[in-house]
Amino acid sequence: MTEAEIQLQVTSAMGKLPLADQMSVLQYVRSLKKPKVLGRPGRELLHLAGTLSDEDAKEMLAAIEEDCEKVDPNEW
Repeated sequence: MTEAEIQLQVTSAMGKLPLADQMSVLQYVRSLKKPKVLGRPGRELLHLAGTLSDEDAKEMLAAIEEDCEKVDPNEW
């Protein structure tokens, strides 16, 4: 299906919807154009800087190396 065909079908289907539903579709289409932002900006996490002790950091690194570095071929 070409872009032009899709646009014609969407326009045709939109014309058959009540105005409120047309507005909902328009809002949805506009939401698709917005970039998806995941996570939090770094500035929101700055208050956490320096709160992890060296001992805790070493434990976390050891746990990651022990549990996350392995590949289990039968996992799936």
